[in-house]
Amino acid sequence: MPKYSFSLLLDLFVILISIYIERFHCIIFAYQCSHTGKFDMKKFAFLSSLLICQYVYPQNKISMQRQIDSLNSIRTEYVKRIEEINVLIKAIEDKKIINEIKIYKNIKYEVPAHSTIKIRDKDNSSGKILFEPQKGEIITLVDFNDVNDFWLVSYNNEAGYLNDVFIKGSSAITNFKKYLIEKRAQDAEENNRKFAELNRIEAQKRTEAQTIDEQKRDSIARQLVQSAKRVAEEEKNKEEQRKAYLIKKYGSATGKNIFAGRVWIGMKDSLARESWGDPEDTNRTVDTWGVREQWVYPNKNYLYFENGVLTSWQN
Repeated sequence: MPKYSFSLLLDLFVILISIYIERFHCIIFAYQCSHTGKFDMKKFAFLSSLLICQYVYPQNKISMQRQIDSLNSIRTEYVKRIEEINVLIKAIEDKKIINEIKIYKNIKYEVPAHSTIKIRDKDNSSGKILFEPQKGEIITLVDFNDVNDFWLVSYNNEAGYLNDVFIKGSSAITNFKKYLIEKRAQDAEENNRKFAELNRIEAQKRTEAQTIDEQKRDSIARQLVQSAKRVAEEEKNKEEQRKAYLIKKYGSATGKNIFAGRVWIGMKDSLARESWGDPEDTNRTVDTWGVREQWVYPNKNYLYFENGVLTSWQN
């Protein structure tokens, strides 16, 4: 048996024990070595191999499990990505079909075997049956009414209506139907928008016309007010001029009385005319006493003159 340092071997064994602790046989062996001073190399090698195997195998198992988990995670990620790619492919195919539909405005449908097709003259089941196409014949789907689920179709250059239950769905037909429904909704929305815009324009025109009318009325009113002010100022100026004229001609006291429209006994007929203006009518009497006159004014106002001098008045 080779010569080994007892303490070195004992330290190595303790390290092995620390790697995989609480193994019953290793503890007993270490106890025997430490108390008897004898060292069994064969037993030491066997137990060491056993300990190493027991440590390495679980580690390899854990490592492999981690690799498996990692691969499963990668596989899940790829499956998810494949599903997303399939969705994108279908969306692109649908878009392609819709673009083709937009170009051709209709879609061809071949009557399948064992299928009963009835084309009617109305878009309801009470309509008269016009045609019953047979297997292999082609029907052109033109438009779809989603209210009563009837297709507008063309068959042998004749128009008719076909219930949707007679059509075996396909991706192309489904997309065409979807396109028609969406287009009808878009057309309705566009028509509503145009109608609303027309109403808005008409309302704007009415508002503008009303504004213009109001502006015209305001302008006319302002013009009338300005005209009235101008007339009033002109009348005031005329009155001031007349007052100044009367004062200058007849003196201050007489001129002011005449301007105020006053009359008095002994007043000459010329001054009375200046004060009250021309009469509406004149009644004139000539006798031996001279000339008598009655001047008639509105509202039963009268002036009486004798030989051109005011003798009385009545109002």
